[in-house]
Amino acid sequence: MVRLSQRTFSKAMGDVTESVFPPNALGFVSEKLIHEHVSQDITKLLMTRQSALGPVFSSGQEIERAREQTWLFSPERTRQSVLDSPLATERRLEDDRLWIDYDMKILGARVEGDAFMIHLPGFQAVKAVIESVEIANGQYRWQGRVEDVSFPGRFSISQSFGDQYAVGSITTGQHEFLLEAKSGLGWITQSGNEFFLPPNGKDTIEDETEPLQNP
Repeated sequence: MVRLSQRTFSKAMGDVTESVFPPNALGFVSEKLIHEHVSQDITKLLMTRQSALGPVFSSGQEIERAREQTWLFSPERTRQSVLDSPLATERRLEDDRLWIDYDMKILGARVEGDAFMIHLPGFQAVKAVIESVEIANGQYRWQGRVEDVSFPGRFSISQSFGDQYAVGSITTGQHEFLLEAKSGLGWITQSGNEFFLPPNGKDTIEDETEPLQNP
């Protein structure tokens, strides 16, 4: 079995530890296993979270502010900001996806057992409960269950703090929603808006990353 050696730095506890943990198939390791040496104090655990540029949080007060936020994101109402987003394409601007303001620290300040709210466009607001947090190469992944719906579902959201990038999926019954955000701005939409057959009927993936030209 391949095992992952990872050095973890705890600013709150002032120590450096090196441990060896078994990763899953994608290389993610349970944060709970990595930080067994951290007490049950949530602030101490969250202060160990690192980005490529350093700690995710600089103080306990910053963590508290992020944990006070109930909603994972809020609607973006400035069209110019959307046009400036690297995620904006002509097709994405024409469909019914919801463009959002996305603060990565809201999820970054949450651990197993914590909950937050997600607005699903064209559907309803749902409650998400975190069941696991995993880490791989500076990326964090939160997974858990979706409640407050007739058919409870699942969610999985990954964040790279160094790249200021987030991507995820939320499923409820027959509905699947995709989420993507970059540098604080992103979108959420039903999966059909991202995956569809073109006029030629061929199931292919095309690069749509060309920058959008502002009028």
